[in-house]
Amino acid sequence: MGAHIDRGPGVPETREPGMIYVDEVHTYPDAAVGAAAKRYGNDWCHLWCDPGEDEALHELARKIGLKRSWFQGSKNTKRGVTLPHYDITASKRELAIQHGAVEGNLRRWFQRILDEQGVNANVLGAEGATTECTKCGKTAECRPYGEGYTMICYDCGRANKEETERRMAEFL
Repeated sequence: MGAHIDRGPGVPETREPGMIYVDEVHTYPDAAVGAAAKRYGNDWCHLWCDPGEDEALHELARKIGLKRSWFQGSKNTKRGVTLPHYDITASKRELAIQHGAVEGNLRRWFQRILDEQGVNANVLGAEGATTECTKCGKTAECRPYGEGYTMICYDCGRANKEETERRMAEFL
């Protein structure tokens, strides 16, 4: 049996070797979907694993028809945080669950990993709730990627993509 970890609602309480996770499907605005991915629509979620379990992730990804080149093993060298994952569509999510992936909450999982690594950051924010964008005032799902880590919407985040990506890297 894996170690007990209090992950909060929507996140498995135990972590088993080779465990792979999927989160809920979210509909992203056009500005948040990359050009190559647009042909698959705007409904996306994540397939990810615990640190050090990349091979199990790649094996499941292969089983559901994902290309290895789609893997996003980003590492923020400033804080040493790794988030090995694939962005997947709703149909691939269902296949992943059929092949053993566990439904989880990416933001809660990521917060737990940050806590375990001693990284002082809060990625939960208003988790799933809509808030008012501090830049345009629109009520939307926002992230803390604005100036001074204020909550901004996807549209405002994509208006200055380079600056937003820099803030995301600093935040994570």
